[in-house]
Amino acid sequence: MDDYESLESAIRGRLIAGLITEPVFQIADWSQIILCPLTILVIILQSITGTLNRRQLMQWIRLIGIGLASILFFGRLIIVNPPMNAHLDAYRAAAKAGDLETAGHEQAQFDGWHHAAETLWGLTGLTLLVAITATGWTLSMYVQPNRASDSSTLRVTRAAVKSNMRSGSGS
Repeated sequence: MDDYESLESAIRGRLIAGLITEPVFQIADWSQIILCPLTILVIILQSITGTLNRRQLMQWIRLIGIGLASILFFGRLIIVNPPMNAHLDAYRAAAKAGDLETAGHEQAQFDGWHHAAETLWGLTGLTLLVAITATGWTLSMYVQPNRASDSSTLRVTRAAVKSNMRSGSGS
């Protein structure tokens, strides 16, 4: 951290905090790069196998939530992240070189892109929360208490699945 001695302590602290937290965001991005296509694949497989009931409102809410989250994620990854990271790298290089004027300019540019990324992270999280809630709602229709033993135990019944698939209930 001696590389940033020319900066004020508050600015240096923010820069160092970014260096520390950056790997967390990289892990989150890589996790989403893997999980997003897998989620879409599961939906495709549900459609192929006939277990995706398109007559249920909650299924549509789930699908729209996952679709929107995917669009927001890939939009951030493709449109926002490249210029944001370029300005971040330029900011760090200028700060390291002691060029405070360039560092200030690049930090301001980075901050604008970072604000957009924060907004997209929040919207992605919100749409995933809605999708997860709709998934739980949909799954709850296929589960009933196991009356044979402990009433707190739940089990999925074939009759419930077939009945819900035919009726489209749960919307």
